[in-house]
Amino acid sequence: MPHNTSSEKPPARTNSLPQNGDLQGAANVVMSTLEEAIGAIVQAAVSEPESDRLLETAAEGLLMLLNAEYAGVMVHRPGAPLTAQAATSTSARCSEEFRRVAVAAAERLLASQAPVVEYLQVVGESSRPAAVLAAPIFARTGRMGVVVVIRPADGGFTPQDRVLAELVAGILAAGIQRIHTDHLALSQWAALRRTAATLAGRPELHDFLAQILAVIGEEMAATCVVLWLYNAQHDTLSIAEVYERGGSICRDVGAHPDAVSFRTSDMPLWKRIVKAADVILLPDVDADPALRARVWLVGRNSRAMLMVPLTTSEQMVGCITIGADAGDYPPEDLLWLRTLAQQATLAVHLATLAEQSRRAAILEERNRMAREIHDTLAQGFTGILMQIEALEDRSDEIPSDCLTHLAKARELARSSLAEARRSVWSLRLHALEGYDLAGAFTRLIGQMTVGAQAAASFRVHGVPRPLPSDTEAHILRIGLEALTNAIKHAAASRIRINLTFRRASVRLSVRDDGKGFEVSDVPSGFGLAGMRERAHCIGAKLAIRSKPGEGTSVVLEVPIPNGEKHKP
Repeated sequence: MPHNTSSEKPPARTNSLPQNGDLQGAANVVMSTLEEAIGAIVQAAVSEPESDRLLETAAEGLLMLLNAEYAGVMVHRPGAPLTAQAATSTSARCSEEFRRVAVAAAERLLASQAPVVEYLQVVGESSRPAAVLAAPIFARTGRMGVVVVIRPADGGFTPQDRVLAELVAGILAAGIQRIHTDHLALSQWAALRRTAATLAGRPELHDFLAQILAVIGEEMAATCVVLWLYNAQHDTLSIAEVYERGGSICRDVGAHPDAVSFRTSDMPLWKRIVKAADVILLPDVDADPALRARVWLVGRNSRAMLMVPLTTSEQMVGCITIGADAGDYPPEDLLWLRTLAQQATLAVHLATLAEQSRRAAILEERNRMAREIHDTLAQGFTGILMQIEALEDRSDEIPSDCLTHLAKARELARSSLAEARRSVWSLRLHALEGYDLAGAFTRLIGQMTVGAQAAASFRVHGVPRPLPSDTEAHILRIGLEALTNAIKHAAASRIRINLTFRRASVRLSVRDDGKGFEVSDVPSGFGLAGMRERAHCIGAKLAIRSKPGEGTSVVLEVPIPNGEKHKP
């Protein structure tokens, strides 16, 4: 039947005194009931492991405390319909009707800003009026639920009744928060143990970092989680992984406004987190002008953001940014985040050490191959040349047609010896340590062009300055590959190499006047894919232009962070 509501305030309840005037006895009964009911609710709030039993105890206590016909507790969960999680009634026949009235009262309270809602409501087939009282259960982020009490209208609710209802709601809020915190702690530390076990198995770095982000996103109900890695040599930050609510890990981070590596000088918050070396909370991202990704975060319903540093005792490795609905986190959440961040830092550090070991192994293998080439092929071709030249010294004893073949053999041996020496230098770029970039190129070009048909020139423009060691190594390798291609494949007569130092970049160009080629048809053996990979590693742009009969141009543009001199 329709529920008729009225704004009329229920009449106050009057308690009849005992006929014998025993006021002390009546007070004792009231206090005993109060102590029993409140004591049971408080005990449940501090000790019950699950919220269901706490809510049931609260409903039973309210029924006793307020001499009611119905008492119910509803916990509001976003996106879910409001229902009574716990309820008790003195009338089984009207219990379902009471539930509907209670849900309506709770919805009415949640939709208003009133501290309590109290009104008259017709309940049941008898159409008798009942008094309805609803009081909110508060959490840190707002109203999380409602307690509802229904009693006959002639009894009404006194101010003391309303205070008791609010008291029970307050105890429930503390108890529910305690249970939630306990469950969250158990879940968080279980997740932490899982990630630690995964880390012990030496996982692939990106997979492990994606797992870290997913754990943070799920346990903290984050709208998004972004992992940033710091490149100390280039002083840049770049995004490694992005997690978005719903469990998706985005390896393609192009939608993020900071998808491309950028200088830390363009990120004021980076300076703050480096200085603090601890978690930073931005409670209102929409109002923070220093936040580059503000629009991106707001578009994902992020009201607040946490920044968690990834740091070792020696340096910053990166940071994790967490977009969230709320801007209030208990200390235990921050401790858990710091511990996860330490795991992520360790994973990055281990991966860095593994990469250093891999590079050392590659360098050792290059040295071994260079020694093998020098001790076998180079010395073998040198011996062949010596034997051919010895025969040519006795040319008067050799038929003329044989001399022609000897001359061809001599040129082949010299060409092969030059190629063997170039291979040795290609494998031994570390031998250029102690030279600056321009000096290394000067020596490298001199060694590589010995015996070559093409004449090579090298010029330096601008003021040379030191660059990060890996940047210099990649520039040398790209220059070496371009020079090798020009010598071996271009049939060029002239090769021009220019190294230009600008305020914010370094430019390397290698141009030849050889036969050229169609770039789209270039064989894989030309090493162009490797050149592009090296350029990508240092954030450089590589342009290769060539046409048949028009020579080839290779231009590398390397940005220098902040346009400043590198400081080792």
